[in-house]
Amino acid sequence: MTTAPRRPARPRGTKGGAESSAGAYLLSPQAIADLSEIWDYSAREWGTAQADRYVMALRDACGALASGPMRGQSAEHIRAGYRRQIVGTHVMFFRVGVNGVIDVVRILHQRMDVGAQLALVPPGPRR
Repeated sequence: MTTAPRRPARPRGTKGGAESSAGAYLLSPQAIADLSEIWDYSAREWGTAQADRYVMALRDACGALASGPMRGQSAEHIRAGYRRQIVGTHVMFFRVGVNGVIDVVRILHQRMDVGAQLALVPPGPRR
């Protein structure tokens, strides 16, 4: 009998937003779901400790973007105002929202159909 990996109610560090020393960021509901799925997959494949480390690396990258959003590459070809940052095997798509807050809209694996996934995201920054 196989058992599912121990999974916290919410992967560590997946609340909807945070402040860094230089700015703040928000995670969309889709980005939170992405982090949860990433944690689940990583825990199954490589164990819970690695899943925790990888999700924290993604969250750390969000904090780094809050202190310098222009670090990310333009993703204007996908949608106006979008930028992206590669972290491991995932791509974080974000936009600079109201008052300079980073709005992380999705965190997708590099092999996913990005256009199809981002088509599901409503346009414009959250208020």
